[in-house]
Order: sequence, then C-alpha cells, then structure tokens
Amino acid sequence: MPPFPPAEARRIDLGAQTVFTVAIREDRLMRANDRGALERDFPDSAAVLPPRVQSAVAVPLRVAGKPYGAIEFLFNRPNAVDDEFAAVSATVAVLAEQALERAGLYDREREIRTALDRILQVAPRFYADSAEEVTTAICREARTTFGADYGVLWRI
Repeated sequence: MPPFPPAEARRIDLGAQTVFTVAIREDRLMRANDRGALERDFPDSAAVLPPRVQSAVAVPLRVAGKPYGAIEFLFNRPNAVDDEFAAVSATVAVLAEQALERAGLYDREREIRTALDRILQVAPRFYADSAEEVTTAICREARTTFGADYGVLWRI
C-alpha cells in the first residue's frame, strides 16, 4: 500500500462518513470487517482507500478528557478485526492517550521552567538598578513569558 501524505497535509471534515470520523463523533470503536461494510457504513472511507483495503478499525483518542482524534488500522484482508484485535486496538488507544498527555505535560513543564529561568535572569538587576527599572523588567518578562497583555507588580 503506498504511503499517505503526512497528516498535516490532509484535512477531513468531521461530518464525513469515514471510519475514524464516526469513531470520533460517536466516541466509540468503529469497525468494518469487509469491503461491503466499508462501502455501506463508511462510504467516504471507501471512496479514498484503495480497493485492496478490506477491513478497518478506528478508536477515538481523548486527551485531558477532550476529543483529540482517532487511531485507525487498515487491513488488506476481510475479517481482520475480531473481538480480540478490537480489544488490542482499544488498549493501543489508551496507551496513545497516555503518551499524548505525558508529552503535553512535559511541554508545559519545559515552558514553565523556561519562564522561571527568564524571570530569574532579571534577579541580578535587583541589586544594580532602581526599583522602577527592576519593576519594568519584571513586568516585561512576565508579560512575554505568560502571554499577558499587561504586567503589574503590586508593592506593599
């Protein structure tokens, strides 16, 4: 089977009748065990997949409790998706969700660490500059770091 273009190069309307869009919309595993079921139940999948694709399964992915996408497996043989493989597919989806959540947490941790490092770089100026210059520097770094429109340092 020839490779498909990278995912970012393809856009599919979530209203389409594909195996994975229906899995996302209905938030459950979807499968077609032969070409007839694929053409009948998921005509948009059948229209773009080569005729040699005989069966398919898609499992929705949720990250942080929100719909994220779906993982899909395609087969050149009919009846490739039995109950055991469906269960394995669901397990793969859970593992993918966990990996995506961990990646998001690592990214957020890295962003926070970078933000704190940037703010700490201003700390030496506490001893060298006036209070007004330090306040301006802290607010500027905080706005840049946290994407705020304004930064205010309240002093007692």
